[in-house]
Amino acid sequence: MIFLISQLQRFSRALRIWTILLSLLFYLWFDSKKWTYLKGFNARRREKRNTLRAKWLTKEFVNLGSAFIKLGQLLSARADVIPSAWVSELTSLQDSVPPFEFKEVQKILKNQLGNLYEKIISIDEIPVGSASLAQVHKATLSNNKNVIFKVQRPDIEEFFRLDLDVMNQVANVVQKIKSLSRGNDWVGIAKESRRVLLRELDFRIEAQYAARFKQQFMDDSDILVPSVFWDLSTSKILCLEYLPGIKINDIESLKNGLI
Repeated sequence: MIFLISQLQRFSRALRIWTILLSLLFYLWFDSKKWTYLKGFNARRREKRNTLRAKWLTKEFVNLGSAFIKLGQLLSARADVIPSAWVSELTSLQDSVPPFEFKEVQKILKNQLGNLYEKIISIDEIPVGSASLAQVHKATLSNNKNVIFKVQRPDIEEFFRLDLDVMNQVANVVQKIKSLSRGNDWVGIAKESRRVLLRELDFRIEAQYAARFKQQFMDDSDILVPSVFWDLSTSKILCLEYLPGIKINDIESLKNGLI
């Protein structure tokens, strides 16, 4: 019975994804026809429609969840592949991911850390940031060290893998449409996305990169890199030393040296 329910959930999700894809393909075809512009076709009206479609797609990606939010983030960096209006809207996915409940954060930390959870004497309920795969909470340890915990979203892996499988199917279909595949290797992009995104699910890999990065700058006092707390890090949580900072695109704060 449980297996049947699981298969129905998978089928329902795949159907939803394909429905969105077919809707997107219809919109792209419809918008390419000048006769669909009742007040006449011009570049401004085409750009306005592009913006509307991009807003719709961004909303659907958020509703679909982590894998598609991540896909949107990757696409937002590919101005060579999608229209500028789409890039602008999809860029909002870098910051506009709603957090999951704090009780889930505590549950994951306790399950992953076991008795080591007792090392945490306080943790902020409101996340410092929330992204497609995880969210970050500031905490204080029993040794008075200030740290952050990057906590993977609950039950993400199963549907993440399903979504990536469907993305691959979608890429194969889109690649056969000449008007969309011209100059673009969608199958190659899907395969590379799958490889990169599945590695991102294992936070131990990120911890290794963070530690290696810190080691490279140990002799440079002008560069601060947070340390990894290995005993409090697993495949689903990453514990790092807390260092205050500002976003690299916050130009005003960078100019004023505010940290």
